[in-house]
Amino acid sequence: MNRVSWKRLALGLFLLLFSWMAGIRAQTFTGDSIVSIPGRPNVYRLIGHVEILQQGNRIYSDFADYDQKTGSCQAYDNLRIYTKDNVFITGEVLDYNGTTGSYVVDRNVVLKDKDMTLKTPSLLFEGSDNTAIYTQGGEILTGETVLTSVKGHYEGRTGLFHCYEDVVIVNPEYTIWTDTLHYNKAGFTRFQGPTNIETTDYYMYGLKGWFDQEKEQVSLDGDAYVKTKETQTLFGDSIYYDMAGKEGQAYWNVMLLDTARNCYVKSEYAENKENLGRAFFTINPRGVVVEQGDSLFVVSDTMVMTYDTTRQMKDLMAYHDVRFFRYD
Repeated sequence: MNRVSWKRLALGLFLLLFSWMAGIRAQTFTGDSIVSIPGRPNVYRLIGHVEILQQGNRIYSDFADYDQKTGSCQAYDNLRIYTKDNVFITGEVLDYNGTTGSYVVDRNVVLKDKDMTLKTPSLLFEGSDNTAIYTQGGEILTGETVLTSVKGHYEGRTGLFHCYEDVVIVNPEYTIWTDTLHYNKAGFTRFQGPTNIETTDYYMYGLKGWFDQEKEQVSLDGDAYVKTKETQTLFGDSIYYDMAGKEGQAYWNVMLLDTARNCYVKSEYAENKENLGRAFFTINPRGVVVEQGDSLFVVSDTMVMTYDTTRQMKDLMAYHDVRFFRYD
């Protein structure tokens, strides 16, 4: 056999040995006591300081039944799971499917990654795509934000949360109540269904829309309103509001209500600039001002309402084709 053939043979043996050793490292199991289970070929009962290594995932417990052929196991007590995607899970009962990489964990379940902590009574974790699903209530902590819901789906690789039923987000800057919500860890929230939002300065409502915590912006659709904690409420079919800049726009079926001065203006489009103390109305604006029990009705092409720092109306100005009347 020539030198080239010997080299090829040596290389082949090395690769075979490497593959065999890699296979051993990919699937190992230890315990203080290891016994085979009668009638269940390739299944071992592990008791005490159990450690199972399966395709880069590590499982620790006090007790486990391990199927060496499939890599599946049922583990109990003092349960700890470390996945190859740097996810850490604790609980009391585990049913792990070695073929699909699915973990079903029950009782006092806690899942952690580098950005968030999830607590729930029962969890399905899909190791193949790093997703977690709960259906019996869950609490998610990301930074200063706490998110609770009855059902939820977390995508670990994208950092997205999809939450359903009695969803509540509590943050030092705001609170959101809704039924269906999609949220990322940067604080961008998209909601569907009746939603209430409370911030330091506002109460808000809409049937769908989004809320951007970082930019302090909100978009509301469907029977929407933005109410200040003083005297004004802005209604509309669709409202966009920049809370940092304290200004917004409202579209269709718009009404700005001032309860302090007992007046309102309706239109199909409005802009409200709180820092300037001014609201602008166009597309069929009409206003009503009540004074001493009598109402003044005003109609024009354009209206501008000015108000003071307490958001109480000072003036209502009308421009072009102005008409007004009282009952007298």
